[in-house]
Amino acid sequence: MQIKDMEYFIKLTEVRNFTQVAQAFKVSQPTITYAVKRLETELNAQLVIRNPEHHSVSITPAGAQFVVHANKVMIELKRARAEIQSQKEAKIKLGLPPIIGNFYFSKFIPQLTKQGLVSKLNTDSFGSEETLAKLLSGDINLALIGSSEPLRSPDLKLFLLRQNPFTIITGSRKDSIKLPKLLSFSQAAVNPFIVFNEGFVHNKAFSYFNLSADVSPQIIYKTTDIGILKNMVSHNAGIGLLTDLAIDSHDKLITHAIIDDNQPLFNIYLAYRRNYQLSIDEKKFVKLFQSHVLRNKKAPGF
Repeated sequence: MQIKDMEYFIKLTEVRNFTQVAQAFKVSQPTITYAVKRLETELNAQLVIRNPEHHSVSITPAGAQFVVHANKVMIELKRARAEIQSQKEAKIKLGLPPIIGNFYFSKFIPQLTKQGLVSKLNTDSFGSEETLAKLLSGDINLALIGSSEPLRSPDLKLFLLRQNPFTIITGSRKDSIKLPKLLSFSQAAVNPFIVFNEGFVHNKAFSYFNLSADVSPQIIYKTTDIGILKNMVSHNAGIGLLTDLAIDSHDKLITHAIIDDNQPLFNIYLAYRRNYQLSIDEKKFVKLFQSHVLRNKKAPGF
C-alpha cells in the first residue's frame, strides 16, 4: 500500500471530487483514479461511489472506516520523520511554557550546563495547551507542561515534578485594593481581574474557581505576558490569580491565600511520547529532573 495513495484518498474524502484532488497535488486525474482503485483492490472493498452527473463521489462505510486509519498512519509518519530529523540534528527539542521556563526551569540551568546539555537545547515557548498539542504531534520531543488537574494520557510518559497553590495577588501600594491575607475566592471575586488568555493553565484554574464559588467576576484585561499581568496588578488596575511559584520577592505584590476546599494546584509535569526513543542527551535531561524530585521530595513518587 503506497503512502501517496492514502494521501490522495484522504484529500478525496475532504473535497469529494477527483479533479480537485488532482489539482491539489498537481497530478493528472487518472493518477487519482488509479490510486483509489489500487486501494480498493488491496482492501477488497469499495471505498467510493462515483456520481458522474454531479462530478462528485460519495464515501462508502468502508471508505469512512479506512480514512480513519489512513489519517492515523499519516500522523505517525509525520512523527517518525520529525523524530528521525531530531536525532540527526542531535538537539533536545523541548517545549517550555513561559511561566515554567522563567520560574522553574531556569533554576536548573547550572546543572544542565555542567552536564553539557544547555547547548543541545532547542526550546519552543507556548502555553501549556499548545505545548501539549505540539508534543503529541511530534513537533517537539520533550516538554515541561503545566496543568491545573492531574494530567493523564495513554500516549505519554508523565512525571509529576512539582505542585504549587494558586493565590490571589494585589498591589502593595497604599492605594491598592485591600484584601485579607486568607480569603475565599468569592471574597476576591467582587474585584476586577486581570487574567491570562485561553491556553494557559491559569485560565482553566480561574474557570474552576468561578464555577466552584458560583461567581462571575469582571475581567478587565487578558494577556499572555506574566510581566504585564504583574505590572497591571501592582499599579492597582485590578487583582490577579497566579501560582505562588511565579512570585518573586522583588515583585510589588501582596499574596492572599485561597481557603476554598478542593482547589486546583499548579502541577508541573515532565512529558514525552510513550513510543519515543530518547537519545542519550534526552535520557540525561530526564534523569536530572527525576533525580531532583526524588532527592527533594517536592512531589509524589513516580
